[in-house]
Amino acid sequence: MSQYDMHEAYAQVSHLIRESPDMASGMKAVLAYCEQIQPDCICRYAREFDYLAEAQLIVQWVEDVLREQPPPDWINGFWFGLTNSFQQEQVSCAMYLAGSSMFDPEDNTAQWVTESEYVPVSDVGIRLAPSAVFQRFYELAYSRKDGDDDAPDCAVLLDYVLCLSFAGLAVREVCRSADRRLMLGGRAWRGIATGFDDGDFLLLGRLTEQGLQLMDQPEK
Repeated sequence: MSQYDMHEAYAQVSHLIRESPDMASGMKAVLAYCEQIQPDCICRYAREFDYLAEAQLIVQWVEDVLREQPPPDWINGFWFGLTNSFQQEQVSCAMYLAGSSMFDPEDNTAQWVTESEYVPVSDVGIRLAPSAVFQRFYELAYSRKDGDDDAPDCAVLLDYVLCLSFAGLAVREVCRSADRRLMLGGRAWRGIATGFDDGDFLLLGRLTEQGLQLMDQPEK
């Protein structure tokens, strides 16, 4: 992208997710970074969201999904995917849960994600997390006027940074707060990753009975 560096943004997001001690401080740092990208009202509105409450909704959703549709024992990795779908006559970003028996922490392409054998569904399709934050980010990022020359580039970057950051921090909250027995299903560990179905991903680490063990992102 012209004046915005997506590689640098990815590095920032990855660092903030791994280093932030909790949701509040993590999103505060993310919004501060976004203000460097585009110092306007977008981040001011984004500060009004109750991110911890939204993350707790996702925690409850994950527990409900795993309780109602438990994954097979041989699933060794969870993918918290971000997908764009068309809902209520508008483009929307949402999170879903999938699992694979092919989790590979050394795979810098996350090919194991495409081989998911566990994808919980409802009567209307893939089960999506109830959080509205992802859609609000999309709306805020693309709310700038078409006449602004850098609006398209800036919107893509802001949408990318905000959605990926909240996803990573929310998944860390899931690993911290969700019922560990449901998450592990009797296994010693399961890999944890999040990201866009058609874009960058973040390998967070392995979840064990002791908690999430962070791992280095495989080099691309």
